[in-house]
Amino acid sequence: DKEVGKASGTPIHGSPMDLGSGTLLPEKKLLIFILDRLQKKDVYGVFSEPVDPNELPDYFDVIKEPMDFGTVRKKLDNGIYKKLEELEADVFLICSNAMQYNASDTVYYRQ
Repeated sequence: DKEVGKASGTPIHGSPMDLGSGTLLPEKKLLIFILDRLQKKDVYGVFSEPVDPNELPDYFDVIKEPMDFGTVRKKLDNGIYKKLEELEADVFLICSNAMQYNASDTVYYRQ
């Protein structure tokens, strides 16, 4: 049972909302802090924005679901993520795409 305000029937501030299965999102400030920390590890900024098809013409032949930190940040800012697992999946996608596209001896693979 969720706590609800008697007059409005809406959840009381601070009580968790039931969004089905999955982990509720922590506060946006915390998620932005974590995203900032992850992005600092991308010292060259290669994962900070979508891949430019002019720079890597075959990228989209290899990678069917591109992802980057800039897109993750926009989705977070726009409230697209409803569960922590959705954000986590996009961050893992950045890593797996880099490992799938790049040779294992490159900085892009190792980073």
